[in-house]
Amino acid sequence: MDFCKQYDSKEVGLRVKKRAKDLGYTVQSLAEELHVEYATVSRIYRGLSVKIEYIFDLSEILDVSTDYLLKGEDNKKREILPDRASCLSFLSGLSDEELAQTVMHAKVTLGMYNLNNPISNM
Repeated sequence: MDFCKQYDSKEVGLRVKKRAKDLGYTVQSLAEELHVEYATVSRIYRGLSVKIEYIFDLSEILDVSTDYLLKGEDNKKREILPDRASCLSFLSGLSDEELAQTVMHAKVTLGMYNLNNPISNM
């Protein structure tokens, strides 16, 4: 189905407004979280100012999928991260050297690797 035929900015605004209300947001508190003016959120609620950059941010703030906001479908965010069991299964298949490298990369990524004192990272 053609997306433009499914998209209704007023419906988007209503979904944003309902979800924000369900989570306890006021217009002002959502505006602050979104880093916009009060009037911008008011326009979003009425379907008058539904810019794509707002959709992505609102999806994160309101913990819903962009599909839900835009089309009313699939209100659960898709989990892109593997579950713990999948991660452990993957790690168990690595050699000791590969596992050590993976752990080091994870520590660097998470800011847990001390570059000034590599011995403390053991």
